[in-house]
Amino acid sequence: MNDWYYEKNGQRLGGVPDAEIAALIQQRAVTGETLVWKQGLATWTPVAQTELATHLTAADVPPILPATHISNLVGWFIAAAPFLGSFLQGVLAYFLNHHNEWLAQNALASGRYWWVTVVLNVGLCLLDERRLKA
Repeated sequence: MNDWYYEKNGQRLGGVPDAEIAALIQQRAVTGETLVWKQGLATWTPVAQTELATHLTAADVPPILPATHISNLVGWFIAAAPFLGSFLQGVLAYFLNHHNEWLAQNALASGRYWWVTVVLNVGLCLLDERRLKA
């Protein structure tokens, strides 16, 4: 039987069978950086570089949240971004042209504030990405 030995806080622990070391990985008592050794290995090796690495994926990555628990509000704002962008362009044109409606209409007609919708889209997409990664 090939038992595993592992290092914890500078101490050698073990030997434990495959099932027990796998359980320690699942409990996060042993991580990918933890040094392990068993007969056949030349030297102490990080778990991530051994056959035990297959147990790390399941332990290190939490399961995906159900879709019913993820708010899609930002997604709806992204869908409405062209309309919101047009509205913001009008508001921006009005205030930047000193409340002169004629100048604001000319600025909008010439496409002077096209970038507002782009900035809004990029900002909302970055926000959505950050929220999904969290």
